[in-house]
Order: sequence, then structure tokens, then C-alpha cells
Amino acid sequence: RLTAHLSLAVVLYSVLLWMTLGVARGRTVFATVNRGAPVNFSALLCVLVGAMIITGGFMAGTHAGHVHNTFPTIDGAWFPPNTLAMTPWWLNFFENVTAIQVVHRYLAMLTVGAIVIFFLLHWRRSVAAWCMLFAALIQFALGVVTLLDKAQLPMAAVHQVWALVLLTFAIMTLHRLRVAG
Repeated sequence: RLTAHLSLAVVLYSVLLWMTLGVARGRTVFATVNRGAPVNFSALLCVLVGAMIITGGFMAGTHAGHVHNTFPTIDGAWFPPNTLAMTPWWLNFFENVTAIQVVHRYLAMLTVGAIVIFFLLHWRRSVAAWCMLFAALIQFALGVVTLLDKAQLPMAAVHQVWALVLLTFAIMTLHRLRVAG
């Protein structure tokens, strides 16, 4: 239930931010839009950041950050043997703290890698792209420190709040690329 609530809050925040950015730029919902690879890539980054936040909700809800407090491996393994220990297999992604942590870690690495690639390809397009890159690197560092700190509340809270900062810059980058003018 925690993650369902978080997911709805993230969607609501994203829609409100998108609309606010449009109003701030004097654009309507029906403004002319740009299309193409940079816009599609930026939209993918928003989805990846959103998915990373949702998997973070599973981390928090199951207290998965209190176990496997090593990095870069998970207690010496890249894919621990108990990752898919539950049956049916799909239950692992909701209740098995090892599987939840594997998904969150690798999704975070994929997201940061994609943001770095986006930045290298499109860094001239917007200041928000620079901000998104720095926010992603800070978020990754906060995640590692939170993990090594056994998810103590102050660090975990900073990590969660910074995830919204990263999402904000991802949405701002998409909005800047997508909305003409």
C-alpha cells in the first residue's frame, strides 16, 4: 500500500509540475510540440526515474536497505542466489528484500547511465539537462551512502527527497525539449 500511495503521489506531482511549467512559459496544454529522438530519450528518462522512485518505495516498505549493506556487490555477489527464492517467482519483486534491492540497484545504475548518455548527446539543449546530470550523480552517491549506512532515517530521508529533485529536473528537461517556443 505504501508504494501504491507513493506511485499516485509521483504521478500527481509530475502532472502538476508539467502544467506549472506550461503556465510559467505561457503555454497551454495544446501548445505546439517538438518530436524526435531527444524528446523520446528525455521521456524515457522520466519513466526510468519514476520507476526508480517506485522501487525505492518497495525498498522503504520492506526495509530492504537494512540488509546487504555492501557496494558495489551484494554481499560479495552481483546476483545473490536467493534473489528469486520465492514461488511464484513474481512474488520476489514485492516481498523478497534481496530481489527488491537487486532491482532498485540495477535500475539506479541503468538510470544514471542513461542520464549520462543523454547529457553527452544533448548537453547544449538546456540548463535542466545539466541539473539533471548533477542531480542523478548526487542521488546515486546518496543511495550508496544510505545503503552503507544501513538506511538510517536521516540519510534515507535525504535520499528520498533528492529523488524528487531528480524527477523535477527530468520533467523540466522533457518539458523544455517538447514544448515549442
